[in-house]
Amino acid sequence: MIWLLALQLAVGPAQHYEKAEQDFAQRKFPEAVSEVDTALHENPDMVPALVLKARLAMFAHRPDVAKSCLITGITADPTSEEAQFFLGVVYYEENDFKVAISPLRTAQTLSPKSPLPVFYLAMTHEALGDAAQALDLYQQAEYLSPEKSPQSASILVAYGRFLLSLGRIQDGMEKYRRAMSETASPAMRTMNWQRI
Repeated sequence: MIWLLALQLAVGPAQHYEKAEQDFAQRKFPEAVSEVDTALHENPDMVPALVLKARLAMFAHRPDVAKSCLITGITADPTSEEAQFFLGVVYYEENDFKVAISPLRTAQTLSPKSPLPVFYLAMTHEALGDAAQALDLYQQAEYLSPEKSPQSASILVAYGRFLLSLGRIQDGMEKYRRAMSETASPAMRTMNWQRI
């Protein structure tokens, strides 16, 4: 019993969080949940752990838990781009587009070189019917995105689909072609074509 107590004291919340991240990357979700819960039990305001718990909650189809974790994280650290971004994503996934804009804009401001907040803002404005704003944001996301990456391919596929919806067939198809050339694996190419 004394050994267990000593071990718990020696392993702090940062180590539990790091283990949770590793488990998450290896898709060991129950283990990741256990580790992140332990980290948060020891440090309830640990923002990276709150964000990871929110991501795990989204995998478990628990947006209520995800929002609670992210709001707690933003309260603890309003400058956490990751917490702001994922809160916007949760609202986007719930089709609460107007509410999604504020945290996504904050994430964009906190990390102006990151394409993901801009990309989600583009999709959000598209969903709201604001074509001019969506077009501008898709262009920014494409510009900010690293070339030859799955992230870039996803942005190009969504941008291409949007251009097709505007009747800009040649431009839309060009985005699709670029997305396919930037996708390394045949499985990713198939997945991107299926999104069309």
